Amino acid sequence: MDKANILASQARDAVLELRRRHATIASCAAWLSSRPQLENHGHFHAAVALGLSGNSTAAGRHFNAAANLRTDVPWRLELSRTCARLADIVSNRSVFVDAVSDTIQRTRRLLRL
Repeated sequence: MDKANILASQARDAVLELRRRHATIASCAAWLSSRPQLENHGHFHAAVALGLSGNSTAAGRHFNAAANLRTDVPWRLELSRTCARLADIVSNRSVFVDAVSDTIQRTRRLLRL
């Protein structure tokens, strides 16, 4: 087997393992929220997964942690504002799910996906 096929086979196996390990949003949330020393994006991703899996209390903690991180970097400031907004709505499941869905759709449209 040539190197390209070996690499493709390893990639396939890795993807299958990730699909098995993270088969549900709840399992993703558990893994994401267990990561040590989360920064803005880590807290954001954990919070979204926790919120979508129904754990709004833990999601709110992660959103607030991301919102309160000090930074002068413009994209991180924007992420902090987004997290503060999502922290305010995460306890209302339908509003939260709609907000996440709208963000995904808008991002996909902007990226022409």
